[in-house]
Amino acid sequence: MYEFTHLGLDAHKDTIAVAVLRSGMTTCDERLIPHTPEAIRKLLSRRPDPSLLRTCYQAGPTGYDSHLCSIT
Repeated sequence: MYEFTHLGLDAHKDTIAVAVLRSGMTTCDERLIPHTPEAIRKLLSRRPDPSLLRTCYQAGPTGYDSHLCSIT
């Protein structure tokens, strides 16, 4: 059985609201990070196995750049 971590991102002009639900948990860890490529990369680098990470982000005008910096 896979133990996925779920990551939700709600992008705003200056910040991103982050919710992390780890496998087996019933509540999310929530925090705000700066809306910068460095902050997103740091957040993603904390996951030990990226193949077990499932993400969802806001695909509006402030979310599109977040997708680009997470894949580069």
